[in-house]
Amino acid sequence: MYTNDIKNIELQKFYSSIITELHKGVIKGKHPFHLFVYGSIENGNPENRTVVFRKFNDLEFIINFHTDYRSSKIVNGSEKNVSLLFYSKESSLQLRMKGISKVHYNDEITKESWSRTKEMSKECYTNTIKPGEVIENNKDYLYSGGVDKKDDIAYKNFSVVRVHVNYIDALKLAHDGHIRAKFDLIDKKIKGNWVSP
Repeated sequence: MYTNDIKNIELQKFYSSIITELHKGVIKGKHPFHLFVYGSIENGNPENRTVVFRKFNDLEFIINFHTDYRSSKIVNGSEKNVSLLFYSKESSLQLRMKGISKVHYNDEITKESWSRTKEMSKECYTNTIKPGEVIENNKDYLYSGGVDKKDDIAYKNFSVVRVHVNYIDALKLAHDGHIRAKFDLIDKKIKGNWVSP
């Protein structure tokens, strides 16, 4: 758990508003933060993908999303430096984050997440061919086996990626003057500073 070490009252209000928006991003499917960009380096090249925001722990600043365990997002190692990008057009707020990602597979975290996953979302993990593999026809990947084994197959392909955020760059655009702040989450403390936009 982090200790909040932000001294400036206005900066603290800004940080609190960010936390509120992130929680909304998990709960509300139409919130701009419900989808965010996950960036990493794969085989020496930058890769970005849009993922669905599934869980947020603001005490440890951990952000979760789900992915197919066979995906290139995770095949190159369980822990790595990553970036996250959130943007809300309606509130003119951009959040750039850095952190360490860790993949969870067939453990207590995945079991708990799987139990809360909707049936239509579970369907995404029944693909018989791993993501990114060349196929003859655009529907060749679809599962065609028995219904009784479908859930087991889907769970075998399911994983949870947890990103432990250690840096936030927050920019809010406004006609009366933009505001920007940087927050460092290190040594169990949250420190922040205003910076020029």
